[in-house]
Amino acid sequence: MLMIAGCMGDVFACVVMLFAWRQAPRHRRAPGRRLWLFQALLFAALAVEKALHLDERVDNAMRVIANMNDSYGARRELQVAILVLAVFGLVLIVRGWQNRRRLPAAMRRIRWLGLMLLGLDAIRAVSLHQIDEILFASVGRLHVNHLLEGGLTALILLNTVSCLRAWREMARNSIRST
Repeated sequence: MLMIAGCMGDVFACVVMLFAWRQAPRHRRAPGRRLWLFQALLFAALAVEKALHLDERVDNAMRVIANMNDSYGARRELQVAILVLAVFGLVLIVRGWQNRRRLPAAMRRIRWLGLMLLGLDAIRAVSLHQIDEILFASVGRLHVNHLLEGGLTALILLNTVSCLRAWREMARNSIRST
């Protein structure tokens, strides 16, 4: 049931991001139109991952391969290497942002929150035992993992609404001034 709710939440967030992309100012100097497409793709990928249970399938396939190669005991080194590569990739993304035009505060928050959501998914995929104990600890009927993902998604949506309101206000002011 939680998987369906998470999938539907990701589809909803994807639709909101596509709506924001369509509503974003289209003039040449408008900052960050690609941000909305990136966020829509991120949420679409998360929805597909949940709908098809891709994380479980990849985990099972990797486990079978590791058992066939008798390398299951050495999986920690591979997991740490993958995590280091993921962190390095995220650092490169952040470094690339420094050369971009300045975005409004809400859009910068959306960018960082989206990166955190991507990082959370990477950490879950690596599946280190100590981290899994934290992510899958129960808080009532939910896991910490669900709370983190839902919270990040909610914050992205709230900041998107803030951007949409600001654009609407800018449009109203430009109409009044003419």
